[in-house]
Amino acid sequence: MLAVPPSVNKMLLKPTSSVGHDMPIGEFCTSFGLQPSILAKLEDNAYDYARNLRFITLDNLTEMGFKLGEKAALQDAVERWSIPPLFANVYFYVAYQFT
Repeated sequence: MLAVPPSVNKMLLKPTSSVGHDMPIGEFCTSFGLQPSILAKLEDNAYDYARNLRFITLDNLTEMGFKLGEKAALQDAVERWSIPPLFANVYFYVAYQFT
């Protein structure tokens, strides 16, 4: 089994997943039913688009003052938004064909 550095395991987006459809962070939070407090923390830290979520670590969420339930909700939203590795190639192929 391939070992993944500990810092990678702490990323909000799983290292084996790809980013989902990009959208403004407010639209992302609304689409995934996140609390206004989560949106406020993301905006206070200048996260403006969903694509930027791939750079956030779980430690960053703590530094931003996220409560445990807020962390769990955001992790769940990012997991549902992201593209699993099995489908990533198909998604990008189809997206490329129609752009």
